[in-house]
Amino acid sequence: MKTKNLMKLFLILVATISLSACDEWNNGIERNSTQALCSKIWVETYTTSDHYYCTHKLSFNPQGNGQEIFIYNTLDLNNKPLPTVAKTISYSFTWEWDNDNMECLIMNYGNNDILYFENVWVRNDYLSGKLNGENVTFNNANL
Repeated sequence: MKTKNLMKLFLILVATISLSACDEWNNGIERNSTQALCSKIWVETYTTSDHYYCTHKLSFNPQGNGQEIFIYNTLDLNNKPLPTVAKTISYSFTWEWDNDNMECLIMNYGNNDILYFENVWVRNDYLSGKLNGENVTFNNANL
């Protein structure tokens, strides 16, 4: 009888430790952080409606400043980007998390030009969410 009670107690203890480890994992590793956001240059590529191949880069620093760069290459007849850059547009902004949940970035470009990056997910090699109403996924530029 004592052995059964000890075994039950042991199983309850193991289950409790396992559940608390999962909770820590969900609230630690899987949670967005300023360090994860600021440790990489984020990039996405796409073809524009006016037939350019665009490389869109975002970078954030922990002090609350950031830069957004658009690099446009002309496409050849096979819709492949040519190596020559047609134009580059760069913007500076300040940024902050909307609240402690770290799921929304407020990006202020000045002159009342503010973008919201909502439903933000920062993971090892990608940054995704809804940027100014459009679903986007950026990858780690070092990949």
